[in-house]
Amino acid sequence: HTEMSGTIRTELATWRHCSTACRLSCPQKDTFWDLIKDMTTRQNCQFIIASHSPILMTLPNSQLFEFNEIIEEKHYEETEHFTVLEQFLNTPEAFTRFL
Repeated sequence: HTEMSGTIRTELATWRHCSTACRLSCPQKDTFWDLIKDMTTRQNCQFIIASHSPILMTLPNSQLFEFNEIIEEKHYEETEHFTVLEQFLNTPEAFTRFL
């Protein structure tokens, strides 16, 4: 059992508060992504994260599970959230004409 440093505990508490209070923006997700990557590689931490964010889904060595009628392991490019975002970025006019 390894104690988590006070700095990391403080950072995680800050992120937990921020993610629930203001929903992470893209720059915040980048910083959060870096924090998680650092903690998983250098400090051997593990996380269970429930997210719709294609950005967070790209963490190295992550396992993604989609919960529908059955639970399936998926690659991030196979998730609905990734494909919808990709379609929107490739053809935004196809989405905005319905708004």
